[in-house]
Amino acid sequence: MANKKHEAAYRPILKKAWKIVRTRKELWVLGIFAGFVNTGAVLEVAFRVSQPAESNSSLQKLFAENIIPGFDAWRLWFVQFGVIETWRAILVGLIILAVIIALVALAVCSQHGLVKGTLSRSRQKTMDLLKLPKRACWKILIVDIMTKILVAIMLAVSTIPLALLSSQIFANIAASFVVLLLFIAIMVTLSMLSILTIASIAHRGHSLHEALVEAWGIFRRHPLATFETALLVFVIHLLGGIITFMIIMVLWIPYLIAYLAAVLTTTTALTAIVSLMTAGIMLLVVLIAGGILTAFQYAVWSLIYQKLRGKGFLPKVHRFRKTFRIV
Repeated sequence: MANKKHEAAYRPILKKAWKIVRTRKELWVLGIFAGFVNTGAVLEVAFRVSQPAESNSSLQKLFAENIIPGFDAWRLWFVQFGVIETWRAILVGLIILAVIIALVALAVCSQHGLVKGTLSRSRQKTMDLLKLPKRACWKILIVDIMTKILVAIMLAVSTIPLALLSSQIFANIAASFVVLLLFIAIMVTLSMLSILTIASIAHRGHSLHEALVEAWGIFRRHPLATFETALLVFVIHLLGGIITFMIIMVLWIPYLIAYLAAVLTTTTALTAIVSLMTAGIMLLVVLIAGGILTAFQYAVWSLIYQKLRGKGFLPKVHRFRKTFRIV
């Protein structure tokens, strides 16, 4: 009986999560919006890898650049507000603020809906999944803010040793490797604790404190199982991103052919239409792929949350040791 209780858990959970996501396409829509505040640590790690360490940058500038992705671009963009008329600057600022608030609200509701939609026995309408109590909304928003602040701090702090060693090539390479491994471990742990907390709020209606305690308790009781799952989801998310990038590259070939053909006709309108259509198709691919990956991520963690609240399962490392009789 003990063996059956701890038989392979990842494969059935992954299959069930994929079946739920594949058959409940309303979760794709929620995944698109939830992706605005949650990335499963993939984008954070990608951003960390893409940032060169500069020894001549002040620590303040280094910190700001890593807390706010594209800091320089945003700074230059906001400088333009000083050039245009005051009323236009205020109007544009209010529009941007309204869009940000709307996206954040949809993202929070979508995170709650993904957990609810995964663990419900039957399909529900998208609008029904987006409905949630105001208290739950604020709880999930606080979790998202806390997670992003911790991620931002980690992004900033992780560049400091690289900046200090940037003049020493071999030391910088070694430090980059060590920092990246530590960064991945911390990021996937933060992502895992964040989603477990949201699952506790959405599924059990817990208070923020109770949800945080339960998420930490699950991690403390099943550290290997949760961390293995976090790494597995991270790798799947990463592979999904790579496949999406490859699809876009494939779509780029017919675009170039169509664009060159449009240029040869010397028709500006046709060239613009080809470019806009291609950009629209690529954006649609990215949104759908991101929605599916995010929905799958939440589905896996929702099922893992439900499983680990019960008897749990044996981590892969332990099953490996048991199979090959390794002490």
